Amino acid sequence: MVRGRKVKGQAYLLPDNLVPDDMFCAKVFIPDEKEYRQAFLGAYFYLSKWVAWERDSDNSAAVAASVWREAVELTLDSWGDGCGGIFGMDCEEIRACIDGLDLSGLVQVTNNISCGGDSFISIPIVGGEPVITPPPIGDEPPSPNIPLPDGVQIPDPVTVGEGDPPLGFDTWEDYDADACEAANALVEFSYQLSVRISGLLDSDLATVARLVVFLSSTFPVSWVGFFSSAMVLRLAEKAWSLARTEQLALLFGAIASYINANRKDLICELYERRGDAAGWENWLVGTLAQATGNLLEYANNYSAWLDLVTGAIPAGLGAQQVFGGVDFPSNANYIPCDCTQNDGVWVYVFSGDTQELNEGWNTQERLSFSAVCERNSSFSDGYIQAKLDIEPPILSPSTLTITLLQDDRDSGMTTLVCSLKSGVGIDQGSTDLQMGVNVIPIAVADVNRINIKSRAERSVSGPQNIAVDMTLDFTQQ
Repeated sequence: MVRGRKVKGQAYLLPDNLVPDDMFCAKVFIPDEKEYRQAFLGAYFYLSKWVAWERDSDNSAAVAASVWREAVELTLDSWGDGCGGIFGMDCEEIRACIDGLDLSGLVQVTNNISCGGDSFISIPIVGGEPVITPPPIGDEPPSPNIPLPDGVQIPDPVTVGEGDPPLGFDTWEDYDADACEAANALVEFSYQLSVRISGLLDSDLATVARLVVFLSSTFPVSWVGFFSSAMVLRLAEKAWSLARTEQLALLFGAIASYINANRKDLICELYERRGDAAGWENWLVGTLAQATGNLLEYANNYSAWLDLVTGAIPAGLGAQQVFGGVDFPSNANYIPCDCTQNDGVWVYVFSGDTQELNEGWNTQERLSFSAVCERNSSFSDGYIQAKLDIEPPILSPSTLTITLLQDDRDSGMTTLVCSLKSGVGIDQGSTDLQMGVNVIPIAVADVNRINIKSRAERSVSGPQNIAVDMTLDFTQQ
């Protein structure tokens, strides 16, 4: 690196001829280890960024970067050979390689790549969003029976807590901590990959392939093993067959949303299966595959994701082998594996009696309350949702305040969960005032009852109040 002529800082010198007439082709030798290959690609990609070049008033750095982007694309088109390097393969070669992959144990996959005309996979779209029917968290999905590459041995199942911990761990506590980090990392990896793919605006095969190579060069070195050549190939083939690019973006956007919404449950389901490497992988692949649609009816809709995850997970590798020695990045998405499973599903639906308001209000006014408390999965905390039903006429302005109090089952103490206030100005008709802020996470296993104390205030002709107290007792179904 040398100092630029026009600005302070480090940058490569710009040539006088920014756009040469031809490309110089050179044979490059790279140590044959994936970490070295990814390091080379990362450094090579840097030249296609404007920050690598000295700056001037003519924006020449951006021109130089575009020239290098073309060089990078030409390099990727000739990268590798055979099925291990898809970037130099034409369409017929790709289809031949796809046909040679044994996907029979995964799902019924239709390899409908088109080498001439257009073809696409139809994804049900309702209201601009893909239709997804995720399975209930905790249900065991059908096993995809991931085929193992030659020479890969599945470790024997480990009974956690019995005998000595596996090699590489001093204690079972270390093993559990590593398994939790691995579960977090794998779910976060799946989420980040889906987010990036959902932003893809071009279904061209080479574009998808370059995207995946770029991802593999930016993720931590220890995660490079997720990017197998078979995974890249299968993802690229499916993206090629999705001629309507907005469907690809919507599909992976929906997957990312599903992962994020069910992050704790996915992590805990993996953590609970620690010690069973094959079961870990089969469960994750099957669960995330189902996140994009019915397993049988919409096989093609999620097959790109299934193929992606299948190739991304090194088959037969346990948590220590995949993530050993890796410090999981600290971020807001990291979830401790406090995965004590609660038996049954708590469901409580309460509807308070209609109450007449205090004298001075219209005697026809009615104020009623309802609340729902449920836990929607085995591991997630439950939530309280309070709803106010108002019968007309309500003279404006008025204000509703709802206070939720939580009674602890063991200590008998009552604590404030939250206090909500919302303006109400309704002259006629009826409405459900359902405030989005009153979805309140609670640990339902530690709660015996919820008290709802409500107060309505009317500011016309001085404050007039009404207080309604209700108690929600939990039942188990």
